[in-house]
Formats: sequence, C-alpha cells, structure tokens
Amino acid sequence: MMLWLVLLLPILSVTSRSISIDHRSQSNTIADRIIELVTQGEFRGVTYNRLAALVDTIGPRLCGNESLTNAVNWVQNAMINEGLDNVHVEEVQIPHWVR
Repeated sequence: MMLWLVLLLPILSVTSRSISIDHRSQSNTIADRIIELVTQGEFRGVTYNRLAALVDTIGPRLCGNESLTNAVNWVQNAMINEGLDNVHVEEVQIPHWVR
C-alpha cells in the first residue's frame, strides 16, 4: 500500500501543478484580452474619460462627506446604465481621521 502511495505521489503532484498552471494561464489570457480592449480596442479612452468625468464632476471624496456619497451613486448609475446585473450599494463603516 505504501509503495502505491509513493508511486502515485509524483504523478499527483505533477497533475495538480499543471492544473494550477493551466488556471493561471487562462487567467492571464483573460487579463490580456481585457487590457487589449481597454488600451487598443473598442474601449480605448473610455476608462480615462469616465475617470475624468468622476474626478471633474464629483471632486475629492473624503470618507463621510457628501462627495463620497455622490461618487458612489455616480458609479452605481454608470454601472446600471452599462447593463450590469445586480448592481447595488452596501453600507460600510469607514473609519475617519480626526485631528
């Protein structure tokens, strides 16, 4: 029994490593495709323009201030307008610094 375990261990180790490499390879392929779309494809400039609109429209977003709430609502509406499913806001406690 122990001999079988000793013989199977290297095979299992190689198999699990190749599965891990395949998963990483697939993730890299997806990430590369997203980067390509954002930098050279149909979404070129869209990300920058959206960030510029958020920053120019809302301004600084300190925790606990109205600008943060406005920014969260702006992003939520933008995601809904893009047709994303299950877009919602969850309330969180954000510690803030007091002088």
